[in-house]
Amino acid sequence: MQVEFASVNPTGPLHVGHGRVAVIGDVLARLHKAVGFDVEREYYVSDAGKQMENLGRLLYARYQELLGVPSEFPVDGYPGDYVKELAATVKTENDSEYTAVSEDAAVEFFTRYGGETLLQAIKNQLSEFGIHFDSFFSEKAWRDRNEVVKTIERLRSRGLIYAQDGAEWFRSTEFGDDKDRTVIKSDGELTYFASDIAYHRNKFEGKFNRLIDVWGADHHGYVPRLKAAMQGLGYEPSILQVVLVQLTRGAEPVRIGKRTGEFVSLEEILQEVGRDAARFFFLMRKADSHLDFDLDLAKRQSSDNPVFYVQYVHARVASIFEQARKSACLTAAFGVITRLRWSG
Repeated sequence: MQVEFASVNPTGPLHVGHGRVAVIGDVLARLHKAVGFDVEREYYVSDAGKQMENLGRLLYARYQELLGVPSEFPVDGYPGDYVKELAATVKTENDSEYTAVSEDAAVEFFTRYGGETLLQAIKNQLSEFGIHFDSFFSEKAWRDRNEVVKTIERLRSRGLIYAQDGAEWFRSTEFGDDKDRTVIKSDGELTYFASDIAYHRNKFEGKFNRLIDVWGADHHGYVPRLKAAMQGLGYEPSILQVVLVQLTRGAEPVRIGKRTGEFVSLEEILQEVGRDAARFFFLMRKADSHLDFDLDLAKRQSSDNPVFYVQYVHARVASIFEQARKSACLTAAFGVITRLRWSG
């Protein structure tokens, strides 16, 4: 089986919502492995499309700003301080080198540099959280091999793609979806849905007996259309299970986005409460229910804190086993001495 989880665009650091998705995916992988499944853990690197280009353009604009060059900031940019820090690093290492090249070449560099640097930061954050992956699947590489186009052609050969209003659509209503979905926009650009269809085609061709995707709850509407696409390609959609995870702040669900700059980073949570407490609190409620992550409670060293209480109980149980081991050793030693005396 394969579990794909924690997959986010490499356009910024992980926030607390990503942390909850990551630990739930990790535990699902651990549980299935414990009961005998051969488990592959995969991270889908969404490193293609407009969001990555926006990151590159914003980094380029920040870089020019540091050099005193007038620049235009993209409307859909990311306002977090990490963008300024990345731009400053490029300036320190390359000075004004990228003001001497064309804008397209500069944006291409900054998109690649930003994506690779932030992906490595994400890998480091997940490692600190006790999470590893067996594979990292690049959307860009998949697109570059024309696999998305090949997938659409396969659907077209089955009569499931049609043109309307200059765009191309997948007939997802034939498989229970509430409306048909765009796969190629009127400007010729592939949609994210088209990439996801191709990516999941690759999953099904991997001959897995079971597939689990762990997504944020805001993607709930995506499930029926993706399963419709798999059925349209001739696969058994029930092989795929999607686990939806509610992203929360306090007791209310929130949209925690890198574009607004308003997010609590996973790194902050780990620094505040540590890995064990963070993982425990993320798992205290069902994945699709609201989670009240109380930082003060998570740090409290009393029985009010469920993490501290469990750790305390574990320490007591370990102590009991240690005392039992010592007692068994003493009993065994006494038995040996007794036997020696009787035989002596």
